[in-house]
Amino acid sequence: MGLTAADYKQIRTALDKCHKPLFLFDDDPDGLCSFVLLYRYADKGKGIPVKPVPRITLDYERRVQEYGPDAIFILDIANVDQEFLDAMTVPVYWLDHHEPAERENVKYFNSRTQGKMEPTTVMAYKTVKQNMWIGMVGGVADWHLPSFRNTFAKKYPKLWKPVKTPPEALYGTPVGKLVRIISFNLKGKNEDIMKAVRILTRIETPEELLDGTTARAKFLLKRYEKVNKHYVRHVKNAEKHRDKNFLLYEYSDSFSLSSDLSNELLYRNKGCVVIIARPKDDEMRMSFRGDGKNVVRDAVKELAAKHGGYGGGHEYACGGSIPRANFEQFIADFRKAMKV
Repeated sequence: MGLTAADYKQIRTALDKCHKPLFLFDDDPDGLCSFVLLYRYADKGKGIPVKPVPRITLDYERRVQEYGPDAIFILDIANVDQEFLDAMTVPVYWLDHHEPAERENVKYFNSRTQGKMEPTTVMAYKTVKQNMWIGMVGGVADWHLPSFRNTFAKKYPKLWKPVKTPPEALYGTPVGKLVRIISFNLKGKNEDIMKAVRILTRIETPEELLDGTTARAKFLLKRYEKVNKHYVRHVKNAEKHRDKNFLLYEYSDSFSLSSDLSNELLYRNKGCVVIIARPKDDEMRMSFRGDGKNVVRDAVKELAAKHGGYGGGHEYACGGSIPRANFEQFIADFRKAMKV
């Protein structure tokens, strides 16, 4: 079922009425595509990616005060603290598809509460009903085949082919390359990321971006190609670390590629539990993937907390971080809990 027509109308009306919206979005393709869709429709406002943890705490109150919005749209963020919401004096609209939460002082839209899990980008597209290609890219990025894929195929036949699963779309169609272009432009220094985000809001067609037919598209492609060299090397190295139905790959890099790597390695190693781990300061930041019977989120949440860290996300795709000193024991406990 997803959100109702009344839900979409309420979000769209809020976009129409506000004059200075602030968009807080997750720094992954689903979050970014959601922002681009709403921003291009509203033709006003400011976007701020929430990183490195998809959680909005009271610390973000300062960012709100600095900008002075008349409405706030939170996109694809799994956790929003009640303290932050209590501090807000303007309407807050929260669009998400993670595990449902109970909060006050917010207008909350979660596709799961309506019995159908759709990524935030898909909800955003159904709200604004324009820029279908961005809706398609964000949906596929989150391992989802949007309901409007047949319409998309008729409009963009060179970008799509019949597929049965999201990973086939992600790794077997040009839409998948668009996902990686957008994802890899979210890597690196914050000022470079924000420049890429601004440029992406101005890209008019998927062909412009894929073919680099404008200076702005060439800028995004150049950043993508730089990161992709790192990515391809890590994919090749990681596949050497499979142990039966378990794959653990530790890597160091100036770019955080864990989520992208874990997705592709799960696709290449079906039936495996995949962990991609990257040291950052005194922490090990990890991306987890499972499929079939391998629900990873519950074990990650419980064991990360036990070892002084945190974890959460989707049942089969989540993230976490723990102190580096506890990493080996965490992995041992995790393998035991998952029986891998």
